[in-house]
Amino acid sequence: MASVLLSPAVTGPSAALQEVIDSVILETGALAKAVTPDGGVKVIKLRDVLRAIATKHGLVHPSGDTFAAGELAWENREKALAVAIQAGRAANNNGGLVSVLAAAARPDVDWLILVLPERYKRGSTYGDVLKQVGALSGADGIDLDLVGVTLIGF
Repeated sequence: MASVLLSPAVTGPSAALQEVIDSVILETGALAKAVTPDGGVKVIKLRDVLRAIATKHGLVHPSGDTFAAGELAWENREKALAVAIQAGRAANNNGGLVSVLAAAARPDVDWLILVLPERYKRGSTYGDVLKQVGALSGADGIDLDLVGVTLIGF
């Protein structure tokens, strides 16, 4: 688990966000069991694993028409939080970055929890997406309406 801060005004997730993050971390073993023997990952199975957490924390499916809203699994506007679940192509097809942009486009969302596999088939996913999000956070001329991203690998 790693958090990338996109705003110098924050030092990390709030206590309310940390509670959701901790709940997801507790399910990483169950998420890992959803990976097929050849390394494949199906997002629908991952959502099934996390559905109870979403319900417990008042997360709902995003509504409205914003950029790539379908990349987000759930959001809670009161907690200013969105959750995205990525499968294997989070790095190669920039799915992780698209999730960050989708969260930034959502009204009242300040933080994204990005759940993704450590590896997909034979290649790195988590580490590559972490580097991509880090590069985005430090890029000149990019000012996202999002203060942080927490990546949780399984």
